[in-house]
Amino acid sequence: MIVNVETVYRVRIDFDCVEDSKGEDVLDKVALKAIDIAKRYGVVYETFDGCAACSPYVTYEGDTMEAVQKAGNALVQYIKRFKSYKFID
Repeated sequence: MIVNVETVYRVRIDFDCVEDSKGEDVLDKVALKAIDIAKRYGVVYETFDGCAACSPYVTYEGDTMEAVQKAGNALVQYIKRFKSYKFID
């Protein structure tokens, strides 16, 4: 029996970002941007808007480290545009 082993790279970006400079909610904006970035770099994405116990996050997965890193870095740069952003460790 032959077993195929795959390597999957993953990055998870946990953040908190309530509003932009106009006072508008940004979670939908971040989710839409996450989708655009995933398409651009050919990676799989998952978004979570958060709840009372958890912060929002975006996860990217792919079969190349470079694509996942570029997607993650692009989203981090986008989130930093908002005045109330905070990354969660």
